[in-house]
Amino acid sequence: MHHPSPPIAGLLERNALFEVRAFVAGEWIASDIGDQVHQINGFMGQIATSSQEQASGIAAINSAVANLDQITQQNAAMAEQSSAATQKLSADATDLADLVSGFKLEQDFRHNTPVPVYRSSIPRPSPAREMLGTLKRRIAASDSIPDSWEEF
Repeated sequence: MHHPSPPIAGLLERNALFEVRAFVAGEWIASDIGDQVHQINGFMGQIATSSQEQASGIAAINSAVANLDQITQQNAAMAEQSSAATQKLSADATDLADLVSGFKLEQDFRHNTPVPVYRSSIPRPSPAREMLGTLKRRIAASDSIPDSWEEF
């Protein structure tokens, strides 16, 4: 069998050592890259989970805002109805006060004090009846009927 010469043997030995080192370094680099890819995949999964949670949170906020909007619209409608009812009630109270003001009581029951009855509140004859009475008296007082009148 033939043995290589010592300088060639040294070169072969060094070359084999470099190959072993390169192989080990390649294995280490490949392992490190694999670990980093695995770690990046984990981060990507966390980002995806966080994005889903954010989307769910945003949907809940949108739903809450829609509910608030609906409640605000209902409150506005109720305020309008309340305002209209208040105005109607005020008008009805004014009408009732006008109707009640026509009645005169001899006593104020709210304060338990007498209420004066004024002369203007005493009933008097209608002005039309007074005028008719005056006209009848004048006609009766006249002695004659004018010539221009004809009897039928």
